[in-house]
Amino acid sequence: MFERRGGMDDLWPNLVTSAILGTERRPLALPAAGGALGALLARLDAADPAGQLLGAAVATALFRQAARMPLQAGDPSPPPAPAEDLPVCPPQAAQHLAAMLGGQQRALLPEWLALLAQQGMRAPPALLPNLLELGRTNAELRRAVLPALGARGRWLAAYNPAWAYARAAAPQAGGEQLAHQWDTGARAERLALLARQREEAPGLARELLARSWAAERAEDRAAFVASLEAGLSLEDEPLLEAALDDRSKDVRRAAAGLLARLPDARLARRMRERAVPLLQLAAERPRVLAGRRRGGGLIVTLPEACDAAMQRDGVEPKPPAHRQKLGEKSWWLLQIVGAVPPATWSELWDRSPAELIALAGQGEWGALLAEAWATAALAARDAAWAEALLRHSPAFAELLPLLPVARREALLLEILRGDCTPLHKHPVLELLRKAEHAWSAELARALLRALYRHMRKWRDSYDYQLRGALTDEFARRMPPALLGEIAAGLPDEPDVRERWQGVIDKLLITMQFRHDMLRALALR
Repeated sequence: MFERRGGMDDLWPNLVTSAILGTERRPLALPAAGGALGALLARLDAADPAGQLLGAAVATALFRQAARMPLQAGDPSPPPAPAEDLPVCPPQAAQHLAAMLGGQQRALLPEWLALLAQQGMRAPPALLPNLLELGRTNAELRRAVLPALGARGRWLAAYNPAWAYARAAAPQAGGEQLAHQWDTGARAERLALLARQREEAPGLARELLARSWAAERAEDRAAFVASLEAGLSLEDEPLLEAALDDRSKDVRRAAAGLLARLPDARLARRMRERAVPLLQLAAERPRVLAGRRRGGGLIVTLPEACDAAMQRDGVEPKPPAHRQKLGEKSWWLLQIVGAVPPATWSELWDRSPAELIALAGQGEWGALLAEAWATAALAARDAAWAEALLRHSPAFAELLPLLPVARREALLLEILRGDCTPLHKHPVLELLRKAEHAWSAELARALLRALYRHMRKWRDSYDYQLRGALTDEFARRMPPALLGEIAAGLPDEPDVRERWQGVIDKLLITMQFRHDMLRALALR
């Protein structure tokens, strides 16, 4: 069969890319391969790139349809699946899984899979092909799917190249087998292998990357760098620093983004050295010097240039199309401050995040600095700065997951106790959508009270985002134990029911399904 970069998983995408870009921009490099397909590809005329591409596409398409030859008499049979090491889930739980895989309440699959793993159970054998296919088509669910497969699911994955991602979950025999799996695996399998090694042996994951880095395609290098986010540490810095010099912009950007999350990394130190001279407390420099602008409680100095060293560290010289109203120097300032851990400023000036945000807000640079600090807080996972920025402006909804659950709910409850009508136009709606944890009964009740006020007072037909969030997101987070309370407390005015009955029914159906689903998984 093929070696890794000459395998079917890489050959077909290469053919498609060459066909889209043209053989002049993307010359076709056919792999050295064995078997009937390899012999046919070798006969194609390389002097005629277009004809070679067409012939390779036809031959490969037929090969993909033919799959593999049937077993002949005397061929060795596949080894039997190993013994299972986990109990299968209860029959009723399996029914819920089958319904979700069939399209009913599919959004609840992550919760079902997480609880299945927590209970130490596996999916039933009959549903393994569907579950493996789900992981193939939905990269976000792959890690959740793997524990549910059990020994038989990992065994089954070895017989379908499209399920290669699941084979990486199987126990490894040792370094040689691991290296072989890395060298010969398809991209999905290698990404899954990296993810597993990042959990078990981060250093070994870096060794695998270094093993083949120079020969990898740019899109693969970018994906592999991004995978280092799991378990990111200073030990990854040498590899990421080297990636800042990569010929691919996507690789450089991915590396700079990860290094910005390491406050003790050299990149963070370089950014601090650039940023500190640009911001000063007005009390420290009461006079406005040439080239500086007083910004309320802060004095802001714009960068003079975006040199090669700054660009290497991830500073883009030109603002993107949607930021064209921002001048170049302001754009540089936003990126530089956004790459500095925000705790730097609290330590430098002995001020709390809330005090510094208030000082910045006194002048013309308040909005830009708040945006930069929000970017920095997200990268540094700084909960204190995140909460201060959210209290300054709920528009920074992406920061909400940084808060501990108790602080997250306290902030949401504080907002919901005020007047949030109309709810679909209030910033709290986006905050609630970012609150992806299992909600307390108190938070659920506070939302429902605000929702009922909205239902009675607001008759705008454009509140579809609220309706969608209620049935597709909030129904997955509210405690199922509140099902009866929710059904009994809904407004019963005829005009409200007429406008909201479909949404109410969908909400209750989802809540009932979750209630039954969680109860079935809790039974052992």
